Amino acid sequence: MRPRRASAAGRADQGFTLIEMMIVMALIVLISVLALPNLSAVFRLSLSASTREIASLLREAYNSAIITKRVYRMAWDLKNNQFWVEAGPDTVLLDSKEARDLRDQRGGDGVTTGGQFQQDKTVSRKKSELPQGVRFEDVVTEQAKEPIVEGMAYSHVFPHGFTEQTVVHLRDSQDHQLSLVLLPLGGKLKMVDEYLSPEDAFGE
Repeated sequence: MRPRRASAAGRADQGFTLIEMMIVMALIVLISVLALPNLSAVFRLSLSASTREIASLLREAYNSAIITKRVYRMAWDLKNNQFWVEAGPDTVLLDSKEARDLRDQRGGDGVTTGGQFQQDKTVSRKKSELPQGVRFEDVVTEQAKEPIVEGMAYSHVFPHGFTEQTVVHLRDSQDHQLSLVLLPLGGKLKMVDEYLSPEDAFGE
């Protein structure tokens, strides 16, 4: 008599063979590798969304400064990864060539930064937050040449159309880096898909 073959249920009770387990492991590795680019794309989209919102707020601050003849500024909260627009008086000056020229025209003898700034809810109704997984790495402004890595940083926008040069560095949880360069004229923003040094950004 021929020996009876083991039933399918009997083979299942014996568990996976070594070859079957190797195939399963290979499939898991393959799926993980294919998923990484998609995960990267999600964070890229998050960074792009943040960039568009910052560019929009900067443009609104620029237009408001010219219309109202007041000084505006972008506020960067590095601790809470938030940003918004504040409005202040037209007496705020930076220690820059453009600011010194303007101060000389007004007959001033010092740099006034004042503490009268308040959030302008006509421009930014609430404090905006960076998407989850995205954070401020540092901010470099014309006043603070050294990178600001904690606390608050500010980028001023003046009524005569001048914006304080600033580089805002963003980083996501996958260590993708993005540099946002606030240009001195036109209330414009330039995006660079890497960490851009202040020397390269400001042309120094």
